Amino acid sequence: MPEDVLGKTTVAATGKHKTVDNKKVISDAKLVKTKTVIDETKTLNDKEGPSVEGAIVHELQHVEDARDNPQKFMTDLDAEEALPYDERPQEKRAEETRKKVEQELKDEKTKKRKQ
Repeated sequence: MPEDVLGKTTVAATGKHKTVDNKKVISDAKLVKTKTVIDETKTLNDKEGPSVEGAIVHELQHVEDARDNPQKFMTDLDAEEALPYDERPQEKRAEETRKKVEQELKDEKTKKRKQ
């Protein structure tokens, strides 16, 4: 994995590729399998960055998106390829989920300390 990447999800799907109005469109997409890898050493060594749990949640959001609507996921993946990583809607959604879960975990720790 590249130096700044904490996790990676690979999605394998089948489908028919075609171009409509100069956009790639995938029809009849079916999820075949997913694979997620987390480099926990990068998250453990960077106290300011995402936690291991956060990296897992981020990647699992991608798996959930692919599972829930493989056709849209694969079509969006092709469409977003040219965008910078941080501007991709799928990445933004995964980051929002990560931040929400990390905040919930932080709040829970704070609550337990006060008890």
